[in-house]
Amino acid sequence: MDIKFVKPSHHYDSYVDYWELVRLAGFAVCSIPEVKLDSETVYVLSPMNGEWEPNILPQVGRAKRKAHIIHWLLERPSGCVNVPRAQQMIEYVRSNMQLQYDRLVDETWVSDRQLALETGFRFVPVGSDRGLGKPAGRPIGKEYHLAHMSYVNHRRERLYNRMRAVGCIFAPNAWPPHREQIIHQSMFGLCTHKDEYPYMEPLRIAVYTSYGMPIIGETVKDAYPLDGDAWETVSYAEMPERVVDILNGSHLQKWVDMGKRAQQRMCDDFNFGKVVREAINV
Repeated sequence: MDIKFVKPSHHYDSYVDYWELVRLAGFAVCSIPEVKLDSETVYVLSPMNGEWEPNILPQVGRAKRKAHIIHWLLERPSGCVNVPRAQQMIEYVRSNMQLQYDRLVDETWVSDRQLALETGFRFVPVGSDRGLGKPAGRPIGKEYHLAHMSYVNHRRERLYNRMRAVGCIFAPNAWPPHREQIIHQSMFGLCTHKDEYPYMEPLRIAVYTSYGMPIIGETVKDAYPLDGDAWETVSYAEMPERVVDILNGSHLQKWVDMGKRAQQRMCDDFNFGKVVREAINV
């Protein structure tokens, strides 16, 4: 069966790198109205928005279904708005399982192994690609200590202010094409959660690893496929002090090697196109 990635008409800045990975992997892309359930095609949809149901629901049950619809769910449980914090995970699972019950999708992927375990959805990691970024070089003599490449909500702002107070210098957030110069002038890629859920940020990791950039990440329950020798993880509470220790340390080669290991693991061993094709052809 053919593989096509389904792209909503609305532009989402946070998915720019996802679509670049799709392009680098050589996958075909179609719009939501071009999805045909009677076509022998595997469609991969991400993100899902209000366009999907009005276009797909009229086809459900009307034609012999030959297509297979995968919803690659890269949003976090906290994306369930207007739901109490204690109910977010329940709603996250319920609403996405409902899409399967209604036959609007056939399968749901998530890209954190612990999240897959807790939800019952299929785990498929977001790999990276060496074409996504050019190596940033050794983490020395840089203008910035940390590139965070994230939306700064209240939780992150509190943490970043604590880190600035102990001397950490942050690069400004940016999107391509301006981002590359900023990353080249940053020593480490910082990966923090926008909420309290201890799950990975797969697209941000894909960006950092494409540059061979050493990563400092907030603690997660399951870091696979990065694991402990490919990045440094630390708790939210201990982040400022630990980062200062790293910046003041003398083990430069350790971080250079860590960045290279992460790049090989995510760009080669778990290359984006390779992972997707293997997951679909299992």
